[in-house]
Amino acid sequence: MTTTTAQTAKCKRCHRALRDPKSIARGYGRTCAGKVAAKVNATVATFKPAQVDKAMALIASGGITSSGVDSFYVVKGTAAIHRTDAALCTCPAGQHGRTCYHLIAARVLDAVRAA
Repeated sequence: MTTTTAQTAKCKRCHRALRDPKSIARGYGRTCAGKVAAKVNATVATFKPAQVDKAMALIASGGITSSGVDSFYVVKGTAAIHRTDAALCTCPAGQHGRTCYHLIAARVLDAVRAA
């Protein structure tokens, strides 16, 4: 007698059980994935595609993490601290008043959290 157990996980947004392998891989069910994608798309709509690509690559590599304080993020391997609520970044571009891809990545993470 063999028993099989279906792999399950919980949606990162609504915490419902996920059973579909695609949903498990992305961490969201179909409905929640659509809502998160819409929020992210609205967040990055005003930025240059190259900046958005760099920001998404930074997120995908795990190079930016929450500091544990709302709206504050740390980029691994740098001394840069990013505060999304005040649109500040301590990288050289941010210190010159430009919007850097670090800040875009932090805003995307905030958008995902708020979705």
